[in-house]
Amino acid sequence: MPFFENDGTRLFYEDTGTGEPLVLLHGLTSNHQMFYREIGYLKDKFRIIALDSRGHGESDRLSEFTLEDHVADTIALLDHLNLDSVYLLGISMGSYIAQGVAIKQPARVEKLILAATKSYGEQSSMAEMFDRYKDQLEGMSIAEKLAISSQLIFHDQEAVNACQEQPHVERRRTGSRICSFKGFRFPE
Repeated sequence: MPFFENDGTRLFYEDTGTGEPLVLLHGLTSNHQMFYREIGYLKDKFRIIALDSRGHGESDRLSEFTLEDHVADTIALLDHLNLDSVYLLGISMGSYIAQGVAIKQPARVEKLILAATKSYGEQSSMAEMFDRYKDQLEGMSIAEKLAISSQLIFHDQEAVNACQEQPHVERRRTGSRICSFKGFRFPE
């Protein structure tokens, strides 16, 4: 299991596959395993590097850390692996980290892929959405709010439903669906 250290913090990452390096950055409270479908699908096309951010997964759990710590950890991972240029994919909190890396070291980010993101603010996108629709979501449990959230997030709910009903797509509470990559142009 590969680990590296940054500023005294031990961080886990998965490194598999061949091709252009694609770094995957997970969302808050998740870990590299949220990408298990994507890793399985993409490892024949890319070198996949999936980091467990500090406080998540198999990385050290600290009492305090900041977004800047996550950005510095990701840059330290690129240094550790001697990567001059990467494709960077971030989901939710991972997208905030990816933006920070792109701002601090733009020459190292060949492609930037952001999902469930925003470029400003002090509140997560989901919390902002829950605040915006608080009247409609009032009295619902967090599980119920999350279940209805796709209707608020996706502009083409029918396409999302069709994708989720495909036989090769397993249902799982966390993680992206492989069909999120539909239309993504992979290198030959």
